[in-house]
Amino acid sequence: MNKYFIADFIAPLVNWRMIYLRAIQSIRNRFARSKLGQIWTTLSLSVLLTVIGAMWSLIFGFTLDEFLPTLVTGYVIYLLLATTITESCKAIIDDEKFYQDRPYSFFLSIYVLVARNIVFFLYNVLIILLAVAWSDSAAVSLPLLYPVYILLSMVLLFFGSFTISMLCVYFRDIIPLVGTIMSVAFLMTPVLWKPTMIPEIYRDYIYFNPFACMLELLRNPLVGQPISDMAVLATLGWGGLALITSWVVWKRYSRHAIYWI
Repeated sequence: MNKYFIADFIAPLVNWRMIYLRAIQSIRNRFARSKLGQIWTTLSLSVLLTVIGAMWSLIFGFTLDEFLPTLVTGYVIYLLLATTITESCKAIIDDEKFYQDRPYSFFLSIYVLVARNIVFFLYNVLIILLAVAWSDSAAVSLPLLYPVYILLSMVLLFFGSFTISMLCVYFRDIIPLVGTIMSVAFLMTPVLWKPTMIPEIYRDYIYFNPFACMLELLRNPLVGQPISDMAVLATLGWGGLALITSWVVWKRYSRHAIYWI
């Protein structure tokens, strides 16, 4: 890792207004001619999660008061993580004309992507607040290190997205592969199920899944559940791996990526 990589990473932040304007414009384009915009998605998601929570509680014998906040919080957070990773495949590719006009840092596309999805997430936070407020067993208990947990998760998400986005510029076959991996990851991440449902001898294997690590750090404090030290260490390790991998990919491919877009 060298000063050029760090400078390339920081460069878009100097012109942060461009990140903001491009993220807002992308949201407006997505919901053009819609009266309610993202609110429709939030309403649809709330209905879906309510039905899933009721059905899963009946099938697995969970108490709805306990299971629904965990389900809602986990699903909304996972939606942020999975959408960012999936959309990162074409983040740089879709900005082809933007990079042909001026030599901007390729990190700019990832900043815009993450900013846009965080805005969508903030709309869906309302569902989390309603679910936690409705439940008698769930209670928000944010530790002092919660901002650090958010930062660790965002580092992993950001540099993981950049790595995938840059690789997809050169190897377009990766795009459908990422979609398949994300479908499998959803089933292997404790969103629709609880880690306690797995035999104790196998529970530590959950942390081989980076989404499970981030989900535990971000979700558990919101529903009053503890965070294991293993989740923190695993997220730290995954984040370091994502950072190093992104540097290797940036060093190898970024110089000539404009010719492949």
